[in-house]
Amino acid sequence: MIKTLVLLFTALIFSGCKSTPTYTPESYMHFNDSTLDRHAKPIIEIFPKYPKHLASKGIKGQVTAQVVIDEYGSLKNIRIIKSNPEGAFDEVAKAALTRWKFAPALYKGKPIKVNYEVTLDWGK
Repeated sequence: MIKTLVLLFTALIFSGCKSTPTYTPESYMHFNDSTLDRHAKPIIEIFPKYPKHLASKGIKGQVTAQVVIDEYGSLKNIRIIKSNPEGAFDEVAKAALTRWKFAPALYKGKPIKVNYEVTLDWGK
């Protein structure tokens, strides 16, 4: 009986240690486009490098990322939601997107966090 309880307790502890996704939605309101005073606008766009090993083989690609643009215009919670070829351009896309800067969206005259989706292409 004690062995069963110890085993059950151990299983419960380890089940709480599962990996969690790197993207967790933050607690902020989702705004309809028509309710915003101003949409977020890109002011600095650093385009990602074309990895040499992919360019030399003529491999083209596309990455779509979902991000949060914070009140200061920085991109947070960069999450790749579509990638073709899968995984090939993800790291260079994330590296470039961390350097992008936006004029933040405004709601009732104040900067707010918003969800944003961006697609990057290589070789098109």
